[in-house]
Amino acid sequence: MSIVEAANRVAREHYVLSNTYRTITLGYLIAKQRGSWSDIKRYLETQLGPVNPNTLHFHLKTLIENRFIIPTGDPEKPVYQIGELPSEVRESLSSIAKLIEAA
Repeated sequence: MSIVEAANRVAREHYVLSNTYRTITLGYLIAKQRGSWSDIKRYLETQLGPVNPNTLHFHLKTLIENRFIIPTGDPEKPVYQIGELPSEVRESLSSIAKLIEAA
């Protein structure tokens, strides 16, 4: 199973995660513990091709509003980390995180 296929499966199961950008972002942050906007964008582009900065902003904002991720550090250049993930969401994302760790 590819990272994109795993992300699509999780997205179908959870509304906030109903977008591949968000599921891969969360999987990345679980695997790496934290990441800057640039780190996340660069990783998404390795999996999905070019990422519009406005699109990334929208999806990060959705994850922040739902407390799935937390921006830390400098407000101008935050570093994101996992926030309050329900256990069933974390469990669903574990397959993506494992694929990212193995890559």
